[in-house]
Parts: sequence; C-alpha cells; structure tokens
Amino acid sequence: MDERYEIRGKIGQGGIGAVYRAFDQRMNREVAIKRIIPEGGDAEHQDEATKQLTKEAGALAALQHPHIVTVYDVGADEDGPYVVMEMLTGKSLDELVEKAPLTFSDFREVAVQTQEALIAAQDLHIVHRDIKPGNLMLTWLPSGKFQVKIVDFGLAKFTPKPSKQTLDQQDAVYGSIFFMAPEQFERGLVDGRTDLYAMGCVYYFALTGKYPFDGETGPQVMGSHLSHLVKPIGEVRPDLPQWVRDWVMWHINRQPSDRPSDAREALQVFLRNDGANVTMPARAAAPPPTRRPGLATGPVQTSVTTQSAPQSLQPPDGSRPSVHTTSHVPTIAVATSQVHTRPAAAPAPRPPKKPMSTNAKIAISVILTIAALVVGWIVMQKGAAAKKAQALQSLIDTAADPLAKELPVSASQLKSLLESLKIPRKLEQYTPTMRAIRLAKATDATNVDLKIAEFITTTSLDKDVRQLFFRDVVRYRNKRDGVPILIQYAKATDEASSATEALDAIRGVANDDDFQSLLEAVAGARSPQVRQSAAKVASDVARRSTNRAGLRGQVEQALNGGVSDEVRGLLLGIKTDAND
Repeated sequence: MDERYEIRGKIGQGGIGAVYRAFDQRMNREVAIKRIIPEGGDAEHQDEATKQLTKEAGALAALQHPHIVTVYDVGADEDGPYVVMEMLTGKSLDELVEKAPLTFSDFREVAVQTQEALIAAQDLHIVHRDIKPGNLMLTWLPSGKFQVKIVDFGLAKFTPKPSKQTLDQQDAVYGSIFFMAPEQFERGLVDGRTDLYAMGCVYYFALTGKYPFDGETGPQVMGSHLSHLVKPIGEVRPDLPQWVRDWVMWHINRQPSDRPSDAREALQVFLRNDGANVTMPARAAAPPPTRRPGLATGPVQTSVTTQSAPQSLQPPDGSRPSVHTTSHVPTIAVATSQVHTRPAAAPAPRPPKKPMSTNAKIAISVILTIAALVVGWIVMQKGAAAKKAQALQSLIDTAADPLAKELPVSASQLKSLLESLKIPRKLEQYTPTMRAIRLAKATDATNVDLKIAEFITTTSLDKDVRQLFFRDVVRYRNKRDGVPILIQYAKATDEASSATEALDAIRGVANDDDFQSLLEAVAGARSPQVRQSAAKVASDVARRSTNRAGLRGQVEQALNGGVSDEVRGLLLGIKTDAND
C-alpha cells in the first residue's frame, strides 16, 4: 500500500472485505480504507470479491454528493485492490433506532437527505441494491444538526435500463432480506424503484423499530415480501400525519409500477405534502395485505405499539447544544420598571418646500440613467457567468459517466475546464474536473496536451493541486506533445515535489528527442530529488532507444563539461544504461 497511508486498526469486517482506520500523512487526515480479505476462500471467490470492490470504487467515485460517502483514492498492491474513503464518525441508523424510533421531525431530515442521495445515484443510473439501516450513517455537524450519508455501494450497479438481479457464489441473493424488494427474490429486473422499496422499508423501521416484512426464518421473511404481508404503518404509529403514513407505504408497494417512478418524484411529493399537509393521492396508498397460495409466508405483526416512545436524535455526549432546536434559545425580557417615558415634544414647524431647479432635475436624471446602465451591466455579467458555469458543469457531468471514453471539447471549453482549477476548494473536489480534462479530445485544431502542459507549468496553483494534476491527468493521457515544456518546468521550478511528479508522468513517453533536455535537467535542476528523477527518465529513454551510441555521445559531452561529483555519478549511470 502507498506509504502515505498509515493503518491504525480494523473498524469492521464483512463477507468479502474489511475496513481499516488509517491516517493519510500527505493530507493530514483520518481516512477509512476498504480492501479484500486475503485469507481463506478459493481463487474464484477472491476474484469475485475483487470485482465487487472495484465496482464499489467506480460507483462511489462518480457520486460526489454530501449525503454519499466520498472516495478519495483507489489503489492496488500485492494484497489486492483497496479504496480510500472519508472517515465517518457517528452511528448507523439501526444503532440509533435500537434506542427508540424517530420523531417525525428527525424522520423528515432523514427522508429528505436520503432521497437527495438517491436522486444523485439515479441520475448516474446507479442502483445500490443493498439499502438498509446499517448502510445509513448519521454524523453530527458542529452546529448540532445531523447529516445522513449512504455507505457501502459494494453492490451498486450501473443500470441505464432495468437489469436482472445477480447471484453470489453460493447462489444466494445479495443484500439484506428484511429490506429487499420482491423482484430481487424473484431474480427479476431491478432499477431505481428497487432502491425506493428498500428505502421505504428503512423508513418503516426507523419510525416503528420493527421490520415491515418479518418472519422467524429466511423463507418466511421472503414470503412476507412476496405476499405483501405488512401491517399499515398507521396502526403502529397513529401519531404520524396521514400523508406521511401513505408516503412511506407508497414506497413498499408490491409492484414497482405502483411505487414512485424515481427518487425525484418521491421527494417532490414529500415536500409538497409537508408544506400543504394534505393526504396523498389514492395511488400512493399501499393495498391491504393479501396472501397468495403456494408461497411461504411469515406471521403478520400484531403489535400496535412501538418498542419505545419516539425520541429526538441528540448530538453525542460532550457536544455543544444544537443551534437547530428552540430549547436552547434564551428569551429576552425587558424590565418595564426601567423603561421611562416622557411627554412627546410638539413637532417643529416644517419650512416650506422650495421648487427643484432645472439643473438639479437634469443631474438626478443623469444619475438614474447611469445607475440603470450599471445595474443592467451587472445583471448581464451575472447571467453570462451563470451560463458559463452551467456549460462547465455540463461538461463535468458528461465526463462523470463511467462509460465515457472521451470528452469532445473546443478550445474555449478546454480553457474553461483548466481555469476552474484556480478556484480554491478541497483537494478531492477537483477530481470530477480533472476527469473531464483527462478525457478531453479537441473538436478543432487545438493541441489539448500542449495547452495542458502550458497551463499547469505557468499558472499559479496550490502545490497539492498541481501534483494531483500531474498524476491524474498528464500521466493518464500519456501523450508526448507537452513533454519538452514539462522537462523545462522541472529544471527551473523551486517546487521539487511538483517537478518530480511532472517527470514521473512523462517517463513512458519521453524519447530520444528529449534526451539532451533531460541531461540538462540532471546537471542544472535546483534539487537533488529532481536531478535523480530526471536521470531515471533519461535512463528509461536510453534503454528504449535504438540509437544508444548517439545517446552515449551526448552523455560523454555532458561529462566533459565540468560537473559535480553527484551529477557525474548520475550521468555515468545513464551512460551504463545506454551501453546495455
């Protein structure tokens, strides 16, 4: 594993992977690292587990959303692939519901935030397929407000069209049976409505502390789903508004066509009813439970009370009180005994108004005209900026498609993408833009790689952003058009770490034409670290060259120029590689 990550302990372990607490020494932050368990299992099972982790990384990398866990990095070593994610400190929803069901106020937050996350996933045609309370993490912000994040997209699947449910190596359906949709048990087509069904089951559980579809055995639970044996939530939580009960039951209708068409529609209906406090349309209500002959069924829940009274979710012990509750807002009292009044004085007589002069009227007219022009100009500028930002986001969204292989761009579009890197933000937030630049392909005569090299070597950027650009963009594109510019940059810059990244990014594409410039960098770079990196690239060129004799001559000429012992040693090493 990359030395930048220091493993500090195991957080948890599942069927195919383990999660570790780690410290990112480069970014000075705690992270979570998920990787395949290397011990045990046959090779075929390990291959399947590796595919699952790779799929999870791809799904999460495409999802940049405040209510979905963020992926920072993906890598592989001798123990297999791993994914570096943000470290979440909080509790899962099932841990919180163990104490008491949610109040309606807290449920409103959970519902809105999770639907927002599903909208983002569905816009990218991603189906989670394992929505359950354990995969909903709640963390508390400094203000005391909680934030929901959906985690573990290990079963996520890109499905622009409905696709069949897949099986694991034991021919068992992935996911938790208490929250899985009937079509998953039937190995039918799954899409975004499958996640909505699971989320509806999560909502039912969060509000009641009970599974909507239960049983003493796995087959009984599956039978409850398939026969739709569920007690209406209103019989368990009669204190909830009628529209809320209908909205939850709408999600868990037996047939996908009877559920919300997608998360966007579900959230729109929730917000509209929350504002108007009206009952849902008849379509939203779940039909009464029915039994189908021949299916194993589980007992229908008979209790009409929750496991304990609903309680508000509170920040962890030791945290400052939340600013989002009224219980901590002090009242301000005015002591009437300290308020003194006195009789109001008679108003002074107003002087008669003088008529406005012609010059004054002209001056006011000019000022108003100028003000109108200024306001109009500001509005136009804001409109143009908004249009430009929208066009930029459209490019980034297009590149975010995991199936995208290239992104057609004009010269102005490429410039817009590059210029957006100047905007300060968190390092991980640059990733979608860099992916777009990585896939850029000119629709005109623009030399994309030359423009990229010119930008990254001449623009004032944060050092970490520049280094990430060399790794994620230049190395990925692997083109030589900007190689001479990057070598000159490495030779002249004071940023040794950035120069090293630039040289590492061109190791595979530098050739004989660049050899002399590399020798000059070996002799003239300001940092020993950079001189060593330039020597490595020059040695790679010498080993690949079909004109080694000519390259040796260039090295000998450099040796005769009077160099330090350190540089002499590096040049002799390059000469040796040219002799092989």
